[in-house]
Amino acid sequence: MADKYGVDVSLLLGISALESSWSRSPQALNEHSPFGATPNGKTPIHYKSIADAWLAWGQQFGPRIYGVGSDAQIFTSRLELDNRHVDGPTFGPDYKGSYNSVNAKWQPEVQGLISSVRRRLPEWSGNSSQSGHSP
Repeated sequence: MADKYGVDVSLLLGISALESSWSRSPQALNEHSPFGATPNGKTPIHYKSIADAWLAWGQQFGPRIYGVGSDAQIFTSRLELDNRHVDGPTFGPDYKGSYNSVNAKWQPEVQGLISSVRRRLPEWSGNSSQSGHSP
Protein backbone atom coordinates (compact mmCIF):
# COMPACT_ATOMS: atom_id res chain seq x y z
CA MET A 1 0.00 0.00 0.00
CA ALA A 2 1.47 3.35 -1.05
CA ASP A 3 0.81 6.81 0.33
CA LYS A 4 0.21 9.98 -1.68
CA TYR A 5 3.94 10.33 -2.34
CA GLY A 6 4.15 6.93 -4.03
CA VAL A 7 5.91 5.35 -1.05
CA ASP A 8 5.06 1.98 0.45
CA VAL A 9 3.67 2.51 3.96
CA SER A 10 6.05 -0.11 5.37
CA LEU A 11 8.96 2.27 4.67
CA LEU A 12 7.33 5.01 6.72
CA LEU A 13 6.37 2.63 9.52
CA GLY A 14 9.92 1.24 9.58
CA ILE A 15 11.52 4.65 10.01
CA SER A 16 8.94 5.56 12.63
CA ALA A 17 9.63 2.29 14.51
CA LEU A 18 13.32 3.20 14.74
CA GLU A 19 12.86 6.87 15.57
CA SER A 20 10.20 6.26 18.23
CA SER A 21 11.35 2.88 19.63
CA TRP A 22 8.13 1.31 18.36
CA SER A 23 6.13 4.28 19.72
CA ARG A 24 7.57 3.90 23.22
CA SER A 25 9.96 6.87 23.25
CA PRO A 26 9.20 9.96 25.34
CA GLN A 27 8.73 11.96 22.12
CA ALA A 28 6.17 9.48 20.81
CA LEU A 29 4.32 9.22 24.11
CA ASN A 30 4.47 12.83 25.31
CA GLU A 31 4.94 14.90 22.16
CA HIS A 32 2.80 12.92 19.66
CA SER A 33 5.95 12.55 17.56
CA PRO A 34 6.33 9.14 15.89
CA PHE A 35 9.58 10.31 14.31
CA GLY A 36 11.20 11.72 17.45
CA ALA A 37 11.68 15.10 15.79
CA THR A 38 14.37 17.09 17.61
CA PRO A 39 15.75 19.55 15.04
CA ASN A 40 18.37 21.04 17.35
CA GLY A 41 19.22 17.65 18.84
CA LYS A 42 17.79 18.58 22.22
CA THR A 43 14.28 20.04 22.22
CA PRO A 44 11.61 17.74 20.78
CA ILE A 45 8.87 19.17 18.61
CA HIS A 46 5.40 18.84 20.16
CA TYR A 47 2.52 18.06 17.82
CA LYS A 48 -1.17 18.39 18.64
CA SER A 49 -1.75 14.89 17.30
CA ILE A 50 0.08 12.00 15.68
CA ALA A 51 -1.75 12.86 12.46
CA ASP A 52 -0.22 16.35 12.59
CA ALA A 53 3.24 14.82 13.04
CA TRP A 54 2.76 12.50 10.04
CA LEU A 55 1.53 15.44 7.95
CA ALA A 56 4.53 17.59 8.93
CA TRP A 57 6.95 14.75 8.12
CA GLY A 58 5.33 14.25 4.72
CA GLN A 59 5.50 17.96 3.92
CA GLN A 60 9.16 18.12 4.88
CA PHE A 61 10.45 14.85 3.42
CA GLY A 62 7.74 13.76 0.95
CA PRO A 63 9.37 15.47 -2.05
CA ARG A 64 12.69 13.79 -1.26
CA ILE A 65 11.19 10.29 -1.21
CA TYR A 66 8.56 10.80 -3.91
CA GLY A 67 8.04 7.72 -6.06
CA VAL A 68 10.46 5.32 -4.32
CA GLY A 69 7.70 2.70 -4.19
CA SER A 70 8.74 -0.13 -1.90
CA ASP A 71 12.53 0.09 -2.34
CA ALA A 72 14.00 0.44 1.17
CA GLN A 73 17.53 1.09 -0.17
CA ILE A 74 16.45 4.03 -2.33
CA PHE A 75 14.20 5.33 0.47
CA THR A 76 17.01 5.44 3.05
CA SER A 77 19.59 6.64 0.52
CA ARG A 78 17.46 9.62 -0.47
CA LEU A 79 16.87 10.53 3.17
CA GLU A 80 20.62 10.38 3.79
CA LEU A 81 21.41 12.90 1.02
CA ASP A 82 22.99 16.13 2.15
CA ASN A 83 21.72 18.73 -0.30
CA ARG A 84 22.86 21.83 1.57
CA HIS A 85 25.68 22.56 -0.87
CA VAL A 86 24.16 21.21 -4.09
CA ASP A 87 24.45 23.58 -6.99
CA GLY A 88 21.65 22.52 -9.29
CA PRO A 89 18.44 20.50 -9.14
CA THR A 90 17.60 18.14 -6.28
CA PHE A 91 14.60 16.02 -5.31
CA GLY A 92 11.86 18.37 -4.45
CA PRO A 93 13.56 20.95 -4.76
CA ASP A 94 15.17 20.08 -1.48
CA TYR A 95 18.26 21.81 -0.15
CA LYS A 96 18.17 20.33 3.36
CA GLY A 97 20.85 18.27 5.01
CA SER A 98 20.77 14.57 5.73
CA TYR A 99 17.72 13.21 7.59
CA ASN A 100 20.08 11.53 10.06
CA SER A 101 23.33 13.11 11.11
CA VAL A 102 23.98 11.20 14.33
CA ASN A 103 23.71 7.42 13.95
CA ALA A 104 26.24 5.88 11.52
CA LYS A 105 24.20 2.64 11.52
CA TRP A 106 20.91 4.41 10.81
CA GLN A 107 20.45 3.17 7.24
CA PRO A 108 20.83 -0.59 7.95
CA GLU A 109 18.80 -0.24 11.16
CA VAL A 110 15.89 1.39 9.31
CA GLN A 111 16.08 -1.22 6.55
CA GLY A 112 15.97 -4.00 9.17
CA LEU A 113 12.91 -2.48 10.80
CA ILE A 114 11.22 -2.08 7.42
CA SER A 115 11.68 -5.83 6.93
CA SER A 116 10.24 -6.41 10.41
CA VAL A 117 7.23 -4.21 9.66
CA ARG A 118 6.63 -6.04 6.39
CA ARG A 119 6.55 -9.39 8.19
CA ARG A 120 4.04 -8.03 10.71
CA LEU A 121 1.70 -6.09 8.41
CA PRO A 122 -0.50 -9.08 7.49
CA GLU A 123 -1.06 -9.84 11.18
CA TRP A 124 -1.68 -6.20 12.04
CA SER A 125 -4.11 -5.83 9.17
CA GLY A 126 -6.02 -8.91 10.30
CA ASN A 127 -6.15 -7.69 13.90
CA SER A 128 -6.90 -4.02 13.29
CA SER A 129 -9.81 -4.06 15.70
CA GLN A 130 -7.62 -5.31 18.55
CA SER A 131 -5.16 -3.17 20.45
CA GLY A 132 -2.21 -3.79 22.70
CA HIS A 133 -0.08 -5.78 20.25
CA SER A 134 3.66 -5.42 20.76
CA PRO A 135 6.20 -5.45 17.95
